[in-house]
Amino acid sequence: MTGGLIAVAMLGGFCAQGADPAGDDWPCWRGPCGDGLPTVTNIRKEWKGGLEKIWEVSNLSSGTNSATWAAPVIHGNRMIVAGRSNDQDVVFCFDALKGTPLWRQEYATGHDQVQYGNGPRATAAIDGEFVYTFGCMGQLACWKLATGERVWMQALDQLGGQRPFWGYSSSPLIWKDTVIVQGGGSILVVAFDKKTGALAWKSGTGKAGYAAPMIATVEKQPQLIVFTAAGLMAMNPDNGTVLWNYAHVTGADMNCSTPVPVGSNQLLIVSYADLGPGGAALLQLGANGPQELWKSRELSTGHNDPVVVGGYAYAFSGFSLGEKDLRCL
Repeated sequence: MTGGLIAVAMLGGFCAQGADPAGDDWPCWRGPCGDGLPTVTNIRKEWKGGLEKIWEVSNLSSGTNSATWAAPVIHGNRMIVAGRSNDQDVVFCFDALKGTPLWRQEYATGHDQVQYGNGPRATAAIDGEFVYTFGCMGQLACWKLATGERVWMQALDQLGGQRPFWGYSSSPLIWKDTVIVQGGGSILVVAFDKKTGALAWKSGTGKAGYAAPMIATVEKQPQLIVFTAAGLMAMNPDNGTVLWNYAHVTGADMNCSTPVPVGSNQLLIVSYADLGPGGAALLQLGANGPQELWKSRELSTGHNDPVVVGGYAYAFSGFSLGEKDLRCL
């Protein structure tokens, strides 16, 4: 959303026949299943007629260094998207079918300059009646989805957090009664009570990565997987107890892509390889840690998350602002 504009087009047959488009929620980063795959059926395959634009909004980002990278999320007819106005982070709510503004909230974040824009990178997460946003400067906030009223806010730098070079980017993960993000510093991974904002637990120290936390089921037990600057860190999602670590160092600490579950107890990780180590690896997860099944530098993603379909991984390889191509492993 670096241009500060969103357009919605009529996809014609994208939703299941007879389904209400607003009923197919996409409430968080990588969708309701966390795999980036559509949950609807009967996706249209014929596109000769093109797309019909239904509505468009602009001016979501304005002012100095205000580029924003967060994706929209949808629950019912409400679409939440982040923006930026000079030194203010902005949270917009639109009618997803009409583009009508429903509410807008903003808050000051300071004047620090972050390369490629000070706007939010993390995609919001909608959970029931509430929506959670995480700004580039480290403000984690909870809002009422219906009205935009702010319920609570935590500034991670006041709790010992350390902002990564390109700003906080890990999209919030909702787990039971908590919301989890990468905080860096003395709160490398941190969980807050999703209703009150009270600190629930913190785990680890060091540099945060840019990827979203995710949950993997390993031998019937949930593990919280976080792609930090140093590599993978697995924890008990209920209390932050560290279960294992897997080193995956990259140039400029560019561990940006969310790990993707594959098949039974396997995990695909991909990172940028053109500045040094990195690339892709497939891991077999176990209660005592991962076993590396293979590694490859044939896939090198700057920010693009891979999608896995039928045993094949698809992603754009290369730096996001430079030359890149679509590859399949």
